[in-house]
Amino acid sequence: MSSFPTNPDQDPRRSSIAPLSVGWGTRPRCEVHGFLLDQEGICLRCAKDAESRQLRGLSKTYLVVAVVVVALLAAFSFGRSALVARSEARQEARAAAAAKGTRLVVYTTTSCPACKMAKSWMRDHDVSYVERSVDTDPAAHAELTKITGGSVAVPTFMVDDEVLTGFDPKGILLTRAMKKHGLR
Repeated sequence: MSSFPTNPDQDPRRSSIAPLSVGWGTRPRCEVHGFLLDQEGICLRCAKDAESRQLRGLSKTYLVVAVVVVALLAAFSFGRSALVARSEARQEARAAAAAKGTRLVVYTTTSCPACKMAKSWMRDHDVSYVERSVDTDPAAHAELTKITGGSVAVPTFMVDDEVLTGFDPKGILLTRAMKKHGLR
């Protein structure tokens, strides 16, 4: 299990050998701990310390890996639940629009100049839509934050399941989305 170098001169478990005189011969001792060395010249205490350091390093690595895995799982489940919430909000908005006979929902505020321009453009081009005012209707505000993933930017258009935020004066992006979904 140990991954120490095979060259005995590079083995960190080997200490400088200090011979110990015992009646009939000499046995080397570890200069750090004073323990007798085994037949390979390795101090058991130095070997245990080296293995302990190695295991501590591995346990830190496993801890880091575990934290990363937990973070990824949490991010995945949070992202998945946010996607599900946005999908449900879009389905609710589609159902409300379908009940009124249209597939275009516009989220606006009363003080937004771009919202006024968008509504004027849609009136001029005979586009039927459902308007949801997010500053006066808390349910519309909640729907908008679900659909956009937390932001409240107006005007926001929902053409079937496609979400567009903002309005260009010529209505190019809205026209493309309506054509794509068969509304023009």
